[in-house]
Amino acid sequence: ARDGREAESKKVADKFDKKIDSVLSKMKREQRELQEDRSDLSQRKMEEYGTHAETVLSLFSRRKKSLSRSLSKRRMTEKAEAEVKESLQAIEEYERQIAELQTEGEEALDQVNEHWEEIATQVTEIQVTPYKKDILVEVFGVAWFPHYVLKIDGQIMELQGYSGKARV
Repeated sequence: ARDGREAESKKVADKFDKKIDSVLSKMKREQRELQEDRSDLSQRKMEEYGTHAETVLSLFSRRKKSLSRSLSKRRMTEKAEAEVKESLQAIEEYERQIAELQTEGEEALDQVNEHWEEIATQVTEIQVTPYKKDILVEVFGVAWFPHYVLKIDGQIMELQGYSGKARV
């Protein structure tokens, strides 16, 4: 029962470890993507501020700049912010999935242990009929303690043949 429990426990633990490793690799990938998204966001903000400053300065110069370029930069910045938020949400979801998988794994291991504990505590009586061919004699010996039965004066006495004590 112990070997069966250990084998099944290992199988269940490996199954959940594989699932957790899969989610962990996705989460690490998403964390790398989050770093890239944050870097992209900071660059987009710098570009946006630069474009806004350029547009404002163009109001005071002879050369006029289009407002659409500034709006385009703002749209790209918002898109980068959305990607950062999406990455953060995905990481939170992966952390939640890992916690759920760990809980499920512990519950599955508990069920396996309960199952095998139940099997180990079951007692089944099996009647075995021995055959002469199944009996192996390892030691054999004969012991003899002599006794003498005497009738003396109508009384029956038993004497041990190996010591002088009499029993009446």
